[in-house]
Amino acid sequence: LYSFQRGDGTASNPYIISRPQQMMQMHKVLVEKQMVYFAMDADVDMKGYVWQQLNTSSSSYRYWINFDGRGHLIRNLTPSSESGYPSFFGTLCGECRNVGFVDAEIVSEGSTAGILCGNMGYTSYKDADGNPYTVVVENCYFTGKITARGYVGVIAGTLSASPAVIRNVYTVVDVA
Repeated sequence: LYSFQRGDGTASNPYIISRPQQMMQMHKVLVEKQMVYFAMDADVDMKGYVWQQLNTSSSSYRYWINFDGRGHLIRNLTPSSESGYPSFFGTLCGECRNVGFVDAEIVSEGSTAGILCGNMGYTSYKDADGNPYTVVVENCYFTGKITARGYVGVIAGTLSASPAVIRNVYTVVDVA
């Protein structure tokens, strides 16, 4: 079993990702309805790995993730389309910053799809004051190809009821 060598998943001590094996372990440390923090300290090439999105269509909104790429790249992301919402997050509930997805290849036979997430946002989760959680995507870029039917977008295929902040993001992606 390959595990994280540094971090405990908190805001002050995020799990550190520097290899594909660590990226593949993200699923094992997620906690339902609790923010888990990740940060990269090296570029990661996912060539040869079939990625299982972090929140699948059956587990959407369960896992809250704060992901900081710290200026690094995720290359050759190829998510599985079997779990729904083929993408990196599946459903993004949280924040994604400072990362480039290069040469991603997304294939979907009918599910909502995107490179970052198939679905963005929470449906009904609210903070202690009753406000819906905000989803944040900033300082990110995307290159690659998406082949899909249904709702499709480079960043996200659909947006839920959450407020969303998307800033300083660009894409160069073929969508078919």
